[in-house]
Amino acid sequence: MSIFNTNHYTFRFQNAIANSSHILGFRLDPFTSVSSRIIITNVALSFVGIPDLFGLSITGKDTNGFALFKLTGPSGFNYTIEASTNLVDWTSIATLINTNGTVPFVDRNSTNSTARFYRAVGY
Repeated sequence: MSIFNTNHYTFRFQNAIANSSHILGFRLDPFTSVSSRIIITNVALSFVGIPDLFGLSITGKDTNGFALFKLTGPSGFNYTIEASTNLVDWTSIATLINTNGTVPFVDRNSTNSTARFYRAVGY
């Protein structure tokens, strides 16, 4: 026999859509001196983010000598391209919206430094 009175509640989020997040918060207000607690069970978590691999590759240079890139990855996600000259300090240089799996990109500042590194961040 349990000495605790329990109430059971079920909370469901609406159907999740791609690139969305949901937050469920609790607040327990003690109105008496009796100890209270919350037990959370049957929680289903899933991976948040891009489900497949994506990559950024250099494809050559344009007629002005600027570096040409191609981002390849799952469509329906946005990607930020970042650049660095020292692999420590990164600067966002573009946001790419991937609608079909491949997005071309030109770095018009690629000729301004002796060394330039790139990375793509998906969200």
